[in-house]
Amino acid sequence: MKRVLILTHALHNNYGGLLQAFALQKTVKKLGFHAVTNDCYVKRKRNIFKTCLNLAKRIVKMLLGYSLLTKEKQKTISQNTQKFIDKFIETQHIENLTDDIADEFDIILVGSDQVFRKAYVDVTQYFLQSLECRDDKTKIAYAASFGTDDLCEWTQKEIEICKTLAPKFKAISVREDSGVEIFKKYFDTKAELVLDPTLLLEREDYLKTIDEEDIVVKNNVLMCYVLDKTSEKTHIINQIKEQTGLNLLEIMPEETFNKNTKDITKCIYPSVSKWLAGFRDASFVITDSFHGTVFSIIFNKPFICIANKERGLSRFTSLLKIFGLEDRLIFSQEDLSKNLLDNIDYNKVNSVKREWQAMSIKFLQDNINKICAA
Repeated sequence: MKRVLILTHALHNNYGGLLQAFALQKTVKKLGFHAVTNDCYVKRKRNIFKTCLNLAKRIVKMLLGYSLLTKEKQKTISQNTQKFIDKFIETQHIENLTDDIADEFDIILVGSDQVFRKAYVDVTQYFLQSLECRDDKTKIAYAASFGTDDLCEWTQKEIEICKTLAPKFKAISVREDSGVEIFKKYFDTKAELVLDPTLLLEREDYLKTIDEEDIVVKNNVLMCYVLDKTSEKTHIINQIKEQTGLNLLEIMPEETFNKNTKDITKCIYPSVSKWLAGFRDASFVITDSFHGTVFSIIFNKPFICIANKERGLSRFTSLLKIFGLEDRLIFSQEDLSKNLLDNIDYNKVNSVKREWQAMSIKFLQDNINKICAA
């Protein structure tokens, strides 16, 4: 059986990140290939000065009595999300992607999520600079994301490096229409627009992952998945709660770990099962998350998406445009209207989703088959 290595962000506590990794691997396996996902960051090039500076900062914080996020504490915080990884995602630990490791696989598949977001990763590594001498066309990018409308975060040197690396991919696809333009403008390379991998699976695929303790359905749920709380967003949540009379459900840790954290158990992330059950049970969803928006669509829920510019706005606008749901994106409390509390015509949305699913899966299947047949 042909082997596929999937390179994405480190599998951690981000629900959307975990589920896109699960979905892409499951889709590749459904196509008849053996797929594994790298379970750590593609290693950055070491900068001795930065390494020493970071070490010095940690020592100072320890001397001042700050609470540091040790490996043990991280393990405690991630105990529930790690169970999902262990059960549903086949992983392999690769810190340095070398030619020898690449030879173990027939295809290197980069994606999905914001693997081309300079603020988050060393973009040259996700453009597979470590394999730049290989021109055997075994590289594919699926639904990769820049997260922004342009390359304002990038240096000119990084653009030049990636311009030489992009043509070495057999095929490239992105999940935002702005990404298509970026590849054309900066890298002279064609990229296709496809769905985020989470949208390649059906609602039933996710329901099968829900644990026994979360099987019981709750009623009258106002699901709130907000990553970056502000007073404005709190006002929006309270207003919708008052108008709908629904019971607020928030799936996030009780506290976010910081230098003053005393009780680490309050920082434990709820399970992926509880997160999915929240969307299953919701009568309405409020979110500022890309994947919160995606799962509202997958579970056919009425929702509003609060614009989250800091995390990349283009991915929201591109997604909503595909499904004709642009009106569901709001920027402030003033944008709220009674119409936004109405149900969505999901017959139409699901019809569009089926068309895009077929096209997106065909991109994967055709390009993987071409490589394997060569």
